[in-house]
Amino acid sequence: MPPLYHGQVSLYIIPFTLGDDTRSAADEWSLESVSLRLEFNDLVIEEDRVQFELNGAALPFEKFKTTFDFDGFVYKWIEYDLTQGPLPRKGGNKLHIRLKERCEGITAPLTLTQLGVLTRYR
Repeated sequence: MPPLYHGQVSLYIIPFTLGDDTRSAADEWSLESVSLRLEFNDLVIEEDRVQFELNGAALPFEKFKTTFDFDGFVYKWIEYDLTQGPLPRKGGNKLHIRLKERCEGITAPLTLTQLGVLTRYR
C-alpha cells in the first residue's frame, strides 16, 4: 500500500483473497472466530483518524483492539473481530482504508505493512 500522508485525505483499496468459506462455516456452526489483523508503522491511535470498510461495510474504529509496541512506543497491530460480521467472503475481498487526519507533528507517513485474516474453527 502506498503511504498515507499528513494533510491529505487519502483512500486506498486493498484487494485480498481468502481461501476459507467463513459464511458456510458460520452457517454450519463450525466457525469459532474470524478476525482482521492490520499492522501499520507509526500508528497513533489517539490522534490518527482512520476509517475502514470491508466489502462496503463499515468497521467502526472504536471496536478495534490494539497491540502496543513498548520498544518503538507505537501501536503495532490493530485487530477487528469479524465473527458477528461482516464476514470476509471466500475469494476476492476489498478493504478500504481512508486516512482523514494524521497525528499533528508526525511527519512519517502511515503505511500498512501487513494484513491478515485469522480464522478459527471448532
